[in-house]
Amino acid sequence: MSTTSRPTLRRATAVAAAALLLSAMAVPAMADAPTADPTPRVTVAVSGDQVTLTTDLASAQAACAKVDTVRTRLTGLIARIEGDAGTTGSVEWLRARSNRAADQGHDDQARRLTDRADRRAAHLDELEAALNRLDAADANVCAALPAAK
Repeated sequence: MSTTSRPTLRRATAVAAAALLLSAMAVPAMADAPTADPTPRVTVAVSGDQVTLTTDLASAQAACAKVDTVRTRLTGLIARIEGDAGTTGSVEWLRARSNRAADQGHDDQARRLTDRADRRAAHLDELEAALNRLDAADANVCAALPAAK
């Protein structure tokens, strides 16, 4: 019985937030050659209502290299949540389990399963927004970077 756990959703949201951070970076401000230091350096400049984040090229390329993996994870989570009653972990699967529990007189378990299904369905908007931000970062930042050597 595999379900989407909160830590998994938190990780996906954190990765998506990192992608959003990456999309806000100013590409022209990045160095032409990657640095040997593996520790990413990020500087922040605020000018009125504009925020510019800059980092070294190697860090940006490393983050962009993870885009496909993150996209696969996010689309997998969305597909699982939106699945039918036969898809383990989907909202419909939880509702079916809740209905079976209620039919058997297990009202507390049925309520918990219904609450879990409702919470899981509420995460869909967050996951889809994270996927949209990731796609925007890929199109706006990663596409503009030179290929990693």
